[in-house]
Amino acid sequence: MERFQKLAISALISVLLLLFVGAIVRATGSGLGCPDWPT
Repeated sequence: MERFQKLAISALISVLLLLFVGAIVRATGSGLGCPDWPT
């Protein structure tokens, strides 16, 4: 059970980090750094 608990906690931290980084990108408007990519 300890291994599953570590996996669940690391997945939760990864998702929260992804949400935080996405919010920063959205708030700063830096998502359109390469507007013509990948075309």
